[in-house]
Amino acid sequence: MGADTTACAGTDVLLRPSLPARLLPAPVTYRWSTGATTSTLRVQQAGTYSLQVITRCGVQTASRQVTFTPCLTVPNIITPDGDGYNDEFKVDGLQGAWTLCLFNRWGRKVYETVAYRNDWGRDAAPGIYYYQLSQSAAGAVYRGWLTVIR
Repeated sequence: MGADTTACAGTDVLLRPSLPARLLPAPVTYRWSTGATTSTLRVQQAGTYSLQVITRCGVQTASRQVTFTPCLTVPNIITPDGDGYNDEFKVDGLQGAWTLCLFNRWGRKVYETVAYRNDWGRDAAPGIYYYQLSQSAAGAVYRGWLTVIR
């Protein structure tokens, strides 16, 4: 079935046997740990999924671990000039409570919140900032540089 898989939360993963049915001696029967009997399985929940492939030659069993993690699109520049485009540090894909810490170029913390709502930057001074965006529930941490241009 291939290697374990990590995908973005809110998406699905298609699991399939390593060998297509046309390469196996007929008849072929599939039994997934979910109870499904199709050759492929589309999953949206994290977990370990097992597949039994039964042919006249015997039974082959394989398992695959599927995990989901938040996937974000984080900008590296904002232009808070009031034109309605990139006026705030808007992170696409935020779900749940995310902690945001922003530091200026000298390492001084200039902003922190435990429930970021895509609302920082309108009053930010021009410059380069370092950000750390984290969600402890998912164990996810994003770090990087952000430039503010006015």
